[in-house]
Order: sequence, then C-alpha cells, then structure tokens
Amino acid sequence: GMSFIAAMLLQHLPEESAFCCLAIIVEDFLPPGYFTEELQGVYMDQHIAFDVFLPHRLPRLAAHFKALEVPTTLIGVRWFLCLFCADIEPSATAQLWDVLFSHGSHMLFAIALDLLAAAEDALLAAADVAELFVLLRNLSRHKTSWTRLFEQAAAFPSEADVAVARARYRLEKEATDGAEHLLPIGEQDPDTGGHSELDVRARGFSAEEEHGT
Repeated sequence: GMSFIAAMLLQHLPEESAFCCLAIIVEDFLPPGYFTEELQGVYMDQHIAFDVFLPHRLPRLAAHFKALEVPTTLIGVRWFLCLFCADIEPSATAQLWDVLFSHGSHMLFAIALDLLAAAEDALLAAADVAELFVLLRNLSRHKTSWTRLFEQAAAFPSEADVAVARARYRLEKEATDGAEHLLPIGEQDPDTGGHSELDVRARGFSAEEEHGT
C-alpha cells in the first residue's frame, strides 16, 4: 500500500518532498496501525466502512453484498491502505486526495461510500462476486461529482461519527480480546427498539441526495 502512495506522490512532487509527505501521511494523518505488520488501523477502518456505515448509507447495496457473501475486507483494506490509488485512475485519485487532505482522514469513509453510491445500480445488477469485483476495479469510469464530495465533509459520516466509531471499535476490540464479530456501531439493543441516531442521520442524508437538496 505504501508503495502505491509513494508512486502517486512522486508524480507530483520532488523526491525529498514526496518522502516528507509520505512520512506525514503514515505517522500523523492516518490512524495508528495502518502500516504495521498486523494492519490493525486499516482493518478497523474497513470494518467501520462496510459493517457500520454502509448498511446505514446504502442498505440495499449492503444487503446485496451480504447475499453474495462478498469479502468486503478485500475491498476496504485495498482502498484504504492505498488511499484509493490502486483502483482509481491517477487524475481521479488526485481529485479524491484533494478532498481527503483538505478535510481529514474521516473523509476516507465519505469517499468510499460516494464511489459505491455512484455505481450502486451496476453493483446491484452484479450476479456474482467475480462480476462485482470487476466493477469495483473500474469505479473511476462511473460519473462521480468530485465537487459534491467537498460538500459531504460535514455530512454523513461526519468527523464526529468517525471519531465515535473508531473509539468504540477500539474499546470493543479490547473488551472482546480480539473477537472478529463486533456489534455494528449504531445498532440498538433489541429491548430498546426503534432506530439508532446514526441510522436516522444516514437515511436523512440519503433522502436529501435523492431530492437534490
């Protein structure tokens, strides 16, 4: 993953500046553990993206992934570890990075969800995992409003949503001593009923998009 990021930086910066930027991305910009041997940071973020935020933001697509038994770890880890540049063409990656570095690492999730939303109809039509993965590798061919990504910086998921999700993931990881199946952030206890606040905010955001507000 780091080699993809370094190669992208070297296309735009002198070698010394590219090295400094890479160091800042690894040591300060991304959460701890992204490039360790265990990849704890990137596994955390891919879990949050696909097991927590995706069902709230794109419930039909999340259900389709589940029905096809899509190994979403392979999608999320690749996207986040390479900051999308392994699967998105360089010109589009540069625009995505403008959004990402302007607003913060929480935008990883908004970018990932927006890429999926732009290709949702095609992804829903995929009959199997192989077809779906081909589509995911060609996401940059789908029309995506890069300007709209800037507007999503304070939308769903917000910086606060991501901070809470990351904090809860770490707490649950410690409490369960590395258990693989964690309770999705925002899921309510069956005794309480109703929708979580996260679910309400995500559905409200999706409704606004459909009506163009």
